[in-house]
Amino acid sequence: MSWNTVGPRGPRGLEGIQGVQGAQGAQGTQGAQGAQGAQGAQGVPGTARAYGLVSSAGDLTRSKNVVFVSDVGGGLWCITLDSSIDPSTTGLVVSPDFSEDDTTLDHNGVQTFAEFVSVPDNPNCLGDDQMEGRTGTRTPTTSGSPDADVHDEITSDAPEGFFFMVPCARNNRRHCHD
Repeated sequence: MSWNTVGPRGPRGLEGIQGVQGAQGAQGTQGAQGAQGAQGAQGVPGTARAYGLVSSAGDLTRSKNVVFVSDVGGGLWCITLDSSIDPSTTGLVVSPDFSEDDTTLDHNGVQTFAEFVSVPDNPNCLGDDQMEGRTGTRTPTTSGSPDADVHDEITSDAPEGFFFMVPCARNNRRHCHD
């Protein structure tokens, strides 16, 4: 063989070590939006058959299954429910609405109360579709006290803003999904 002649190919050499990782490439373009998903399954029934927010003037808002609310006498409230609810089988959960009541956060301030009347006694609120609630205030008095200690309190019915709900029976939530 002469010095400028190529001979047969030799055996393949061993694989070399891995090189250094290169820089990250540019971000690709955004893909097309996917197809609309299938409708989800019906949710679990809620926990209230009826509810409502009542202002101190008797205005009803944020309500469900409530026909009418009226102040029938200085803080005695008659709540007329939808005919699908039998008041004799349930109760009311009632809470004062701080935005619509006379509660003050002062030392010895006025406190508002809101309560369910489980045995209605107001003759204006004895319908088969009605429930009774009561609101009022507790006002401490410090007259005659040199150090502002409470000496007495005045509790009185008064039209105060409140929120109420009629809960579902624990074993009968099928009426709660309206």
